[in-house]
Amino acid sequence: MRSDRRATFQLALLGFLGFVLFLGAFLLTTGQRRMQEARQAATIMRSLVTLKTKAGYFQLEIWSDPSPPPVAQLHTWTLRLLDGAGQPVEGAKVTVDAIMPAHGHGMPTQPQVKPLGRGLYQVEGMKFSMEGEWQVLVRIETQGVQDQAAFSLKVR
Repeated sequence: MRSDRRATFQLALLGFLGFVLFLGAFLLTTGQRRMQEARQAATIMRSLVTLKTKAGYFQLEIWSDPSPPPVAQLHTWTLRLLDGAGQPVEGAKVTVDAIMPAHGHGMPTQPQVKPLGRGLYQVEGMKFSMEGEWQVLVRIETQGVQDQAAFSLKVR
């Protein structure tokens, strides 16, 4: 009788330890997966560039999807447009273009900009035809105010 209790206890203890090991492994892999997802989200949310326009009327923050911008593939940018006081700018006419000064050519596409609301604009049709140094130009016009921003982008 006593050996039966002992065997039952040992079996229960072994089952409990197995459960604890399984639970620990599950939580560890789930935690690692969540950490990886968080790192990917942080990479996606990291802006490609943040800058002020030439005359200082606007601030821009630009993200690329995918990030970094690919070579010879259509992709989309999201642009956040703020006024000098940091408030979202609605209803602006925004154009985006890029040239490759070393080769004397631009992109093979004409990106289209659509307002998304709250100062966000979607730039569809971005395509860098080759690796190298590109000069990106963003023009903004709203309520009679015109300004622009330019930045260099190394595409790989």
